Amino acid sequence: MAEGASQIQKQDAPQVEAHHYHNSDYNSKNRYYSFAEQIVETFALSPASVVEIGIGNGFLTRALREAGVRVTAVDFDAALRPDLVASVDALPLESGSHDAALCFQVLEHLPFDRVPAAMRELARVASRWVYISVPDARPSIRFEAARGWSVRKPLRWHLHGNPLRRPREHVFDGQHYWEIGKRATPESAVIAAMSVKGLALERHYRLHPFPYHHFFLFRKTGTTP
Repeated sequence: MAEGASQIQKQDAPQVEAHHYHNSDYNSKNRYYSFAEQIVETFALSPASVVEIGIGNGFLTRALREAGVRVTAVDFDAALRPDLVASVDALPLESGSHDAALCFQVLEHLPFDRVPAAMRELARVASRWVYISVPDARPSIRFEAARGWSVRKPLRWHLHGNPLRRPREHVFDGQHYWEIGKRATPESAVIAAMSVKGLALERHYRLHPFPYHHFFLFRKTGTTP
């Protein structure tokens, strides 16, 4: 087998075993902060149908289905028992077949040069919205304030990482090929890679309780190639 073909095969193989999504390290408090954001903000889009790419432990799929949303679950790993086994950059779905395409903490598992192709597929299958998240490795500072005589700690602040540290080169760890804030993938480069024809970036933000997850909401503006 040629070296290039061998590399593609490695990239498209599942990176972790199915039980990875059911252990305490994956199902942390921070992860559930992210799940809550995904659920609440997806409900705000009022979709009748969504395609979810990268189902993890299935928490989001179950929550949306229990609320009456029609969910097509897609994952590359057949062991997770998705509705469809496929990669995010080659979705076996009709164009505009779902109101929203959801893709949380998935794109970083692809080499960065494959992100535009993945975004084009998400834009193609969505008729209204594309909502995604990816890791953000940049340092962050957040403050929490509360009022009231019974509050013992009215002000708290949290520092994540060294704000004076220069961006580092990303080293593939067996799962992530890139993250926002690494030397080759600043936020501007990531937004540029995600900005494909037919999508308009409505807003993006780091999740306040868990700034490692950076969310992007795109609105469908027209047909995509």
